[in-house]
Amino acid sequence: MANNTLNPIPSSDPRDFFDNATTIDLIINSGADRVPGRFGQMLYTWGYFHRLVERAVVQIDGVIVSATNQVNARRDSGIAEINQSVAAVNAAEADAKTDMLEMAAELGNDLNNKRYTSYSAMLADPQNRDAVVGIVDGDPDESLNGWYSWDLASAAWRKFIDQPITDSGLAQVIKDDYVSEEKAVFTASDEDGYTGFLVARERLVTRGLDINSTGVVTAKYAENSVTRTVTVMDEFGYASVHIGADEMKAVLDAKDAAAQLAKPRVAYAPISKSANKLVAHRGRHYADIAPENSLDGYRLAAQAGFRYVETDIQRTADGNYVLCHDAAINRTFMNKDGSDISGAVNVGATTLAVLRANYVFKSSNPRYQVQIPTLEDLLQTCVEYNLYPWIELKDTTFVDADFVAVNNLCVRYLGNEFWYLAGGPSRLAAMRALNPNVMLGYVFDSLSESNYAYALNNKPACIDVNYLNLTAEWVARARKDGIPIAVYTVPASAYSDVSKMGSDYIAGDELAPEMDRQQILFSDVANGDYSAYKTSGLITSGLVTLASGRNLTLLWDQVVPSGGAYLAVEYTGALTVSAGSSTKTLTSTTRKSFRTQVQLFKQSPGINLRGGTGGCTIHEISVAIAKF
Repeated sequence: MANNTLNPIPSSDPRDFFDNATTIDLIINSGADRVPGRFGQMLYTWGYFHRLVERAVVQIDGVIVSATNQVNARRDSGIAEINQSVAAVNAAEADAKTDMLEMAAELGNDLNNKRYTSYSAMLADPQNRDAVVGIVDGDPDESLNGWYSWDLASAAWRKFIDQPITDSGLAQVIKDDYVSEEKAVFTASDEDGYTGFLVARERLVTRGLDINSTGVVTAKYAENSVTRTVTVMDEFGYASVHIGADEMKAVLDAKDAAAQLAKPRVAYAPISKSANKLVAHRGRHYADIAPENSLDGYRLAAQAGFRYVETDIQRTADGNYVLCHDAAINRTFMNKDGSDISGAVNVGATTLAVLRANYVFKSSNPRYQVQIPTLEDLLQTCVEYNLYPWIELKDTTFVDADFVAVNNLCVRYLGNEFWYLAGGPSRLAAMRALNPNVMLGYVFDSLSESNYAYALNNKPACIDVNYLNLTAEWVARARKDGIPIAVYTVPASAYSDVSKMGSDYIAGDELAPEMDRQQILFSDVANGDYSAYKTSGLITSGLVTLASGRNLTLLWDQVVPSGGAYLAVEYTGALTVSAGSSTKTLTSTTRKSFRTQVQLFKQSPGINLRGGTGGCTIHEISVAIAKF
């Protein structure tokens, strides 16, 4: 994800070096003619110059053919004239080819990666344009080997901050960055049912590794260990290590599990992955990051780490399917000049051309003031960013032809790897008749025997329920019957209760995604040590006592441009928990746990626990702050 700092030239900001490296990648590999630079200026790509060369070859060949035809036409005028013409043509061809080769060589010198056997050899080869890549791979001083980029403004080579890595270095990178005895967490069962082991998070290790490259790491807990071979999962170099409860429990059983379980329990860490899959409701539009149901919102959701996104579609007057929750566009769109729309503009009564000619998304950021997207636009974005869309058929006037069109469009892009959502069973009967294999999502405000039976008899099906009406009994029953349960639209303050019920999917507007590929800015599991916090309460024997109105506040409180706060706390008594823009008041006479994960946008984490009436005891707290 680009940082877009807009720092003036020259800049020594590492984020700008990253953006420049990304631009180099686009210039070299993109199929487009031009790509945006760090300031939004459009730069010609390698592919553009390659196509110029190809066209030059075609033109040269055309010159040869034309000259040859002229020679043939004049053959009867004499052998001498013919030979003279042939000589002229050959000379022109040689000159043209020489020019072409010189141009190609010049372009190659400007755009190709340059390889050097020593750092001094690279320094002796200054460049005449920005962002030429130099690779040093034979210098006796290992610290000087690596990838560099030429900075024209300072006339110097700059080493990439993020260097490619060889396959043999993968295991050490993972081990150094993530896997250690301190990071391995064992969690015994508690009254809320939390059980599991966090050994390492799924994360971005590096770019430049081949798919299926492997490395071996050993995860440890006390004197016990489990060795796991990890594999690069995709072309972006993602890898993961996670040891499940059953696997680690087998190790513990072999070395006196009873003695291990008798030790003080380490707190459940919020940075571990839960069983829930999070869905970005109408894309990532929390705060004013991007408008709801905009392609920008879905791209930002993917960059943040979401893999599931929800959208709403309406049909225009000329039969196009667009992304819009309401029947009228007035709430989420404005006139192109930035003024409010006068009078209701209904999607179903307006053509796509009129919608795009006159209206743009409401946003304080001109970058996001763009035209309404179509369903096909979204599907293309999902393919590009590896997203799974949940498509709610919002338009109540859909007829069979609409179901056919939507089904065919989705199958063309995604096969059966997508979801349809609607207001109830009657909306999806036509879709089930068209496609017996696709998963259908039956939306109910609350569950009853009749609507549950409908979903059970029309599998594959998912039941989507208002989070206020979800019960653990329905979740357990659905899991036994093989029906996934989804809940909507869950605020960060309710995430703890909903996730404990074991629902499969949780859709929300302000929830942060599960820790996956994010950059960790700060992480701490107190475990009796509250040095990362300031408090007006009392700390005794590893416990924090907060009288009414007393606070426990995380000291790390830097502004996060775009990211998330992840918090887990175990408590007894009454307290108010704040994280980001979310606040939750809790009360329990027995030891309970609470966890939340909330998006941050140009704000500090604001992690604070405040004692309520009668006060409270904090037994444990763990927190992580991530940058998306």
